[in-house]
Amino acid sequence: MLNLNKLKKLIQISKVMELNLRDDNVKTCIVAVSLDDGIHETNLSEALMSGYRSQSTVFMNALKCTVEFKAASNILTTEIEKSLTAL
Repeated sequence: MLNLNKLKKLIQISKVMELNLRDDNVKTCIVAVSLDDGIHETNLSEALMSGYRSQSTVFMNALKCTVEFKAASNILTTEIEKSLTAL
């Protein structure tokens, strides 16, 4: 289940790490980490970088086909635009 606060923290972490928030692979990694309830908020940076470094096309494409991913991705896009225009 999507946690909006977790999603916002991942956006901030991505900015600090200077990841391109408009890149589809970065967005997919952010959504994947945000949907994983097993990742504690203190481990978000490590989880994001782990997902980003080991991008598996098979798993990423499978994830993109899910309804939950599509819903989370739409929310992420809105939150990214808010965060980038707030600069």
